[in-house]
Amino acid sequence: MVPADRGWARGRAVICQALTVLLVLACLAPAANAAGNTYRPVRITDRTATFAIGELAGRTVVSARLTASGRASRAVAPARIDRTARSRSGMLRVSLPRSWRPARRAKRMRIRLRVRSRPGCQGPTTDCGTVLWRADAERSTADEWASNSSVPAAASPARPDTSRIGRSTFRAQGANAYRFEMRDGDDSYGERAELGQALPAAAGSENRWFRAGEERWIAMQYYLPSSWPADDTWQTVLQIKPVTPGGGGPSIGFDAGGNKLSFYGNTNDWGSTAGKLYYGNGSLPERGYRITRDRWIKLTWHIVFSADPSVGALEVFGDLADGKGMRTLVPRRETATMKYLDGGMDPVHLRVGIYRDPAMTATEHLYVDGITVATARAAAEANAYGAVSAGAPAGGLAAMIHRSLGLAV
Repeated sequence: MVPADRGWARGRAVICQALTVLLVLACLAPAANAAGNTYRPVRITDRTATFAIGELAGRTVVSARLTASGRASRAVAPARIDRTARSRSGMLRVSLPRSWRPARRAKRMRIRLRVRSRPGCQGPTTDCGTVLWRADAERSTADEWASNSSVPAAASPARPDTSRIGRSTFRAQGANAYRFEMRDGDDSYGERAELGQALPAAAGSENRWFRAGEERWIAMQYYLPSSWPADDTWQTVLQIKPVTPGGGGPSIGFDAGGNKLSFYGNTNDWGSTAGKLYYGNGSLPERGYRITRDRWIKLTWHIVFSADPSVGALEVFGDLADGKGMRTLVPRRETATMKYLDGGMDPVHLRVGIYRDPAMTATEHLYVDGITVATARAAAEANAYGAVSAGAPAGGLAAMIHRSLGLAV
């Protein structure tokens, strides 16, 4: 083969590879618009199966089908699913076909739903709720956060050492995400690299605090790289904590230590420390969820803020990038979500980043993106889970290509 022929062959191979990538992306695009969610029943009787689908309240169901291993599937009316998802309980009860009765004959029962986001839920103010504030790394760190706690020291407003906390073009949505780095011996009131809306507070940050009686939806995305340690100890990556110093552990927390994801809370006593687990639907010890590395995971928190356990409430939804889709991670429960202080309820604030057991020695990294606080789920998720702006690759396939080219993440 002459040199010109070799050059044409190489060029043709490059074109074929590019077309293959475009074909893969084209195949993936419809799935984003009509994603599949699969649910296991939370209760089964001999005649019915009950599913928790409340997290679909901000979406439209395209199709719904009940299946069981070795049994014919059964369609369920999408309109019925939509009504149930928007109801207060969010529980769907489906009658089983006679051939499936008793229920023990229907193994591996599931309901498979194809859904899409409802139109009109884009922008800061919609019929689907109002975005109250964002800390999604699209503006400067000092504009989005009141303070940082990392080396060299805690500071307000937030102007951290960018070798520990900075913005990165490796992201899930928008143009940037936050990147956190923790090294052995880093000390800022313990081993931590966090951004917060208080402790200390910056002027004007009070409008980003949570107060008694408020009901809020908080959505965000996390990325834990393959190097994320599996040490059997604690690593807190989210805290909702009193704004007054001395409040003790967080009222609500999210932990990514011990090779699992777990949710925990606290009592409403001032100064009490964390340790009460919020049991979800996980399969790991203490009802945690297995960590998914090298994938963006989605979390949506629904919180009613109160130190009164009969008023406060918490539920968490999420897509852990484990193939199971968006689902309930912590079923709704009435619980204290604040603490009492001097006869009142001390406001709480959001903190994200890495706060870990000082016994850990590994250098680790964490990415957080899309943080959005809103009055309704749809508004929070529309921003937090929005599209990626043009620029460097984000997650999933793009991240794989990014790494294959030898570019730093």
